Amino acid sequence: MNIFKKTYKRLILMIISVFLLFNLCGCENISFNFNSNDKQSDEQDQQMGIDEKFEGYSTYFYEQLTPKEQGFYREILAILQKRGEKVKISVSDKATIDKIYSCVMNDHPEIFYVSGYSLTQGSETYFSGTYIYSKEEINSRKQKIDEYVAKCFAQIPTNADSYTKVKNVYEYIVSHTRYESVEGEDQNICSVFILGKSVCMGYSKATQYLLNCLGVKTILVTGYANIVINGVHISAAGQGDNHAWNQVLIDGNWYCVDTTWGGGFSSEGSSEKGGKPINYDYLLCTTDEFNIAHKVSENIKVPLCNHSEQNYFVREGAYFETVDLNKFGSLVKRQTSNKKHVISIKCGSQEIYSKMKKILIQDGKIRDYISKNQSENLYQSCSDDMLTLTFFF
Repeated sequence: MNIFKKTYKRLILMIISVFLLFNLCGCENISFNFNSNDKQSDEQDQQMGIDEKFEGYSTYFYEQLTPKEQGFYREILAILQKRGEKVKISVSDKATIDKIYSCVMNDHPEIFYVSGYSLTQGSETYFSGTYIYSKEEINSRKQKIDEYVAKCFAQIPTNADSYTKVKNVYEYIVSHTRYESVEGEDQNICSVFILGKSVCMGYSKATQYLLNCLGVKTILVTGYANIVINGVHISAAGQGDNHAWNQVLIDGNWYCVDTTWGGGFSSEGSSEKGGKPINYDYLLCTTDEFNIAHKVSENIKVPLCNHSEQNYFVREGAYFETVDLNKFGSLVKRQTSNKKHVISIKCGSQEIYSKMKKILIQDGKIRDYISKNQSENLYQSCSDDMLTLTFFF
């Protein structure tokens, strides 16, 4: 009887073991094969702070996916964060993988060490990231990025509101970055944070990275933009040049930001006192304003920006709904007292813009508000599209 009980128990345990083994094997969808055999890989990943720091990162494009696609997104994100190679994934359709990969990269500018991916397909599909830096180089670059971030954040006032954070990040990137292509480097945040020169993708990803770190939800937007020469829009292939910019969420409303075009003035507008000029036309705008020269890619959907409360000109008291020269004079005094050598205003209508432009530029009345010495260094810029007037001196 005792022998029977022991045999019975052993049989039950054997059945349970086989059952568990079967289910564990059947559920194994992903197996990681990392680049390095270093046993301290996980510890180094933690030191990089990727998973922890960006756990609550803006996931706008993730949120646009179906629940099934979100599962694919999490798989690919995990692979790229771990720098995995030939990792089995549960999706095989190339178009779907392209879509998911783009969403991951749009949401995560901190994955600066990836330039693409490759697939190995047969009965199963295996995913590999294309990694442009070694693990050691990634860690080295991460330290330099942290140094840049610390300097940028140091000049932002304590307890700053979202508007102030966006404005300071915009100004800092524009002031510390030169628009210049860098082969193999200008599509990620390293170009801005380490090299100090980039193109629109680098500018936009750097803006996204900094603002998300500051708690301001920011998304990357890609599409096309028209080049404007003497008020005439010159477009390539009927749609414009490839371009990237951002949208930010402030007090529940979305606004458009183009940091690249924040440095859009020519070198003639520079002054020794004022430093590198900043164009504020594209700081916290509406969709209608951006649509004048920007066009979002057809394959993505972004929120509508239809509020002006946080627009730069509105917040800075530089928005003119009437021809008010007293207000303009007060603005000039405030700027010069703060040692600012740039005056930029936006008009609420074409009529007000035309009148202010005639008075200040065509009639030369701007010189009534600045000193003779400042007049000698005066540079004027106007945008008939954005209804803005800017003066450097």
